[in-house]
Amino acid sequence: SGADGGSASSAPYVVADEGMPDAAEGGAEVLVERAALKRRLFRVWDKDTDGFLKKDELVVLARAAGFEGSDEEWAAEYPSMCAENKVDPESGFSEQAVMALLDDDSEDGPQCYLSDQDLKEILAETGGDD
Repeated sequence: SGADGGSASSAPYVVADEGMPDAAEGGAEVLVERAALKRRLFRVWDKDTDGFLKKDELVVLARAAGFEGSDEEWAAEYPSMCAENKVDPESGFSEQAVMALLDDDSEDGPQCYLSDQDLKEILAETGGDD
């Protein structure tokens, strides 16, 4: 009976790995929570509330993602970042463009990916965690 007990106890893990509906719903909830975190952070960073992050607003995101350059280096980096993402430097990055930056964890991307935990910590530090 010990062998039967062993196989019975491992069965739920196999089924769960195959994607039970509950697991899929949990994944969707995590995505919804991440989207909400990103939107709240965007609103915190969008100081002039125009729906876009321009150079002086986007630098906060860049620093959160690890940019350690000077203001002068950021002034040089911002236009190239805009060009790479097909964004008008005068208008700035739309909320949709910022959401894409925060999710881009590719090696050749702008390196602005922030984990859910990073997003929560930044919101707590900036007072946007209401």
